[in-house]
Amino acid sequence: MIRDIGGLRDTRNMTLEEIVAMFVYVLAHHKKNRTVAHKFLRSGETVSRHFNQCLLAVLKLHHMLLKTPVPISDDCTDDRALDGTLISVTPPAEHKSRYRTRESNLATNVLGVCAPDMQFIYVLPGWEGSAHDGRVLLDAISRPNGLKVPQDAGYCNSQGFLAPYRGQRYHLNQIQGRRPESAEEYFNMKHAKARNVIERCFGLLKGRWKILASPAFFPIQTQGRIILACCLLQNLIRRTMSTDPQEMIRNEDEQSKDEDENEDDEDGEIEYVASELYKLEKLNFTFKRMENIHEISIATQQRGRGKNKCFWADNEVKALIEALQEMACDPLWKADGGFKNGYMVELHKMVTHKIPDFTKQVDPHIDSKLKWLKSRYHAITEMVKQSGCEWDNVEKIIKCERQWYDSWAKRHKEARGLWNMKFPYLDELELVYGKDRANGEAVEDYEDAVNNLEAEEKSVEAASYVNCETDDEISISTSRIQKRQTAHLSKKSKKLKTSAAPAPSPMEAQFEMVTNKFISSIDGIASHFASIATAMTNEDKREQLASDRSNSLVAELLKLELCEGDTFRVAEILAGAPAKLNVFSQLPISMRRKYAFNLLYPSSSSNSGSSY
Repeated sequence: MIRDIGGLRDTRNMTLEEIVAMFVYVLAHHKKNRTVAHKFLRSGETVSRHFNQCLLAVLKLHHMLLKTPVPISDDCTDDRALDGTLISVTPPAEHKSRYRTRESNLATNVLGVCAPDMQFIYVLPGWEGSAHDGRVLLDAISRPNGLKVPQDAGYCNSQGFLAPYRGQRYHLNQIQGRRPESAEEYFNMKHAKARNVIERCFGLLKGRWKILASPAFFPIQTQGRIILACCLLQNLIRRTMSTDPQEMIRNEDEQSKDEDENEDDEDGEIEYVASELYKLEKLNFTFKRMENIHEISIATQQRGRGKNKCFWADNEVKALIEALQEMACDPLWKADGGFKNGYMVELHKMVTHKIPDFTKQVDPHIDSKLKWLKSRYHAITEMVKQSGCEWDNVEKIIKCERQWYDSWAKRHKEARGLWNMKFPYLDELELVYGKDRANGEAVEDYEDAVNNLEAEEKSVEAASYVNCETDDEISISTSRIQKRQTAHLSKKSKKLKTSAAPAPSPMEAQFEMVTNKFISSIDGIASHFASIATAMTNEDKREQLASDRSNSLVAELLKLELCEGDTFRVAEILAGAPAKLNVFSQLPISMRRKYAFNLLYPSSSSNSGSSY
């Protein structure tokens, strides 16, 4: 198949079998380029080139190796489902915040669909680990091949998809040994069995291919393509072999684990009962305390629509966003994936410093307002990425047809209420939340991966062809020069008498050895001095950049056409606050004048309120 359909051929120095063996060895054992080159006695460039060629050939087999989906009939009893899994990857340093999961691991979110025989029907890798399962599913169904199979609780009910009933027993360990008490529990039991198939399929995939068990050091696009190739090879193994050896190993491990757990359960039964009694006492104390707090809050709380809402003035929202921007540029508070713990307390202090009569608290006022701003920002940025919607930067609203918006809002609940709603904080929040937003740049299905790999291979061939032409021209000119030099030397040699060179004495040989060692040590010292000089040059460049930014501050302020007094005051404020100067320099020219007025007159804006 790889030769006939994939188009992979023998090379002058390597056979097809050796190329495939090297490819499978990398996937199964997760060995680096240097180890593979040493084992197969090849150069690192040869290993990398043939690995990518074999990867392309395997991906071309997706039409044959992927399981063909079959429509589900009314009396179907097969277990089939889709689910997502996280696979560890090594993303670029500037994109690590997008791949950071809730457990602070770097991973990619992979959507998989499998048949009852645990063969993959559809696979979509590449989404960042911070992306929600529902967002990955929406991207999958928006592609040419739609999915119409059951799903798990991470998704919602929609056309062609069924989610389990919430509030009912779902997992198999909760239902095992008991009869379902209602139709909802019976449906959840069948749904859990279907979901268990895809979970076992992912378990076999990660157990068989060790390159998926730990982060690989390939480019992020190649790591997604490796996941696609591993799924195809798993389908080939399960299709051609009567019994899967990896499944037998997995069953033996589970049996030994169950036996160990049974022995531990007998020993720790008394400790478990004591711990459960302590938990019950603690829960009773907590419930009584919550009832007292609830009674006090009911007595002091006013009932009615809108009476408990907290209204924010425009100057308060602007001060909050400015403080957020300053914290986003401060590495003491900004981390990969969001802000550090306790940042809202510092945010409250910064806003209080800007507005002395600010009376709102961290919880629930600032917390709720930040959630409202973040949800609106993510909903608008997701909408404007689509072809039927755009952002009006003048009126600060979305522009699209009403029919398009209604169809989008049906599938995305967070987009409801955004029709003709002004949101003047989109550009400011881009600096705060834009870097951590998952955008799916590395997402590729099988067709995209094959097309992109072929385009990359053609570009590499074109570049190598140009290099060969230049090398040929250089070699021709070099050969001409060498011919002239040899002809000149031959004429000279005819005039001189040939005589054998005398053998060097031991003293001369030892002196030459010491001289060579001294020269090599001098070269090492020179390289160290060169690295030190480079580091000092980089430091000078950073200091020069900071000084240039400060020197050009007045020139940039003069472009804003402010009066002289305002120009001096803004220059003093920005020169004394490096974080504000950094925000000012990163803003576009059209927003710098407004930012300068906010620094001069923070409380002069209108007091019209906005509510969350």
